[in-house]
Amino acid sequence: MKITNFAIIAVLLLLPFFVFNGWHVTAQKASLNLETRYNAAITSAVQDGAKALTFNEKQEFESGYGSLKKYRANKEAAVDAFLHSLYLSFDAEDEATQGTLMSYIPALMVIDFDGYYLYSPQPYSGASGLESKHVFSEKKPWVFTDTSNNTIGFTLDDTVQVFDRLHNRWEDGSLDDVEKQVNREYYQNPLFGYNSKELHTWATDHATFDGFRRTTIIGALQTDLEQEINSYNAYAKSQGIAYTFTLPTIDQEQWNNTVDDIGLLAFIQGIPMGDKTYNNYALGGSRIVKKDALIGVKGKDPGPMKGSQYYFRESCLPKFDMTNYQRTETFTNEKDAAQKGYRPWSCLNGGMGN
Repeated sequence: MKITNFAIIAVLLLLPFFVFNGWHVTAQKASLNLETRYNAAITSAVQDGAKALTFNEKQEFESGYGSLKKYRANKEAAVDAFLHSLYLSFDAEDEATQGTLMSYIPALMVIDFDGYYLYSPQPYSGASGLESKHVFSEKKPWVFTDTSNNTIGFTLDDTVQVFDRLHNRWEDGSLDDVEKQVNREYYQNPLFGYNSKELHTWATDHATFDGFRRTTIIGALQTDLEQEINSYNAYAKSQGIAYTFTLPTIDQEQWNNTVDDIGLLAFIQGIPMGDKTYNNYALGGSRIVKKDALIGVKGKDPGPMKGSQYYFRESCLPKFDMTNYQRTETFTNEKDAAQKGYRPWSCLNGGMGN
């Protein structure tokens, strides 16, 4: 047999493989493009929803001086903004398409200052029988109860609510303030560093407290989300959805981000995407921390401080003697100030260093 015949046979044998492989590569590229688009859509939607959490029509619902994190989370506005953005990204203009898209969202959670809400489908009796629609749950607080039935309600910062068993009342405020209010002899929760009944001493470790607070909050969120997604599987099955929803693996850093600020946590799963399905989540925090601007000052020319350059937070300006200086620049970070030759001035020490 001539070598050309071998070549023809080899091509005929390998051609289906190359064609199939080409189709597979093309499908993978299309799937990757879709995944990128879906990631952008859900991220944008969650960010829009998170921003809307702070839309409040009344002054008393805004952040107070006691805590930058204490807002009244406008959960209704947040979900409306989230869904509006998501519908636009997926071109879901009619109710049927929007309903289909909603069926791929097994869990939507609003993180508030002292608890959280779940937004999920609940059954009700409608005109055509048993129907369902998405509604908010009651707020679920972050509460820890120890073996002595002492109860602590946590928040996103060091504000706590403690039940004083001796006086049968709740005490609330900052961690340090509450320590002074609750009865030290009868309230022996180790979380507050109570050492012994004889010494009556308290030695609160704020780092330990913050770690315990985060663990309690994250544990509550994980437990409820697992239950919610399991319940949603039963609901999805009744709606003819064969996909099994699961709580995705979320690293500890992401979980920690959920308890840094009020925000929105959304899961989207099961959307067909080529030869696989889309499965992702997104978290959006609502608070924009307004840090003091870094201002730069230079010694006046002429003057005894000519050539001197310092930077410090704008809130420190009243403590800095500007007699022989003039304000020259504003910086967003210390690195930029240092690169331009400015030296740090300590607001606390009234001199060099931070």
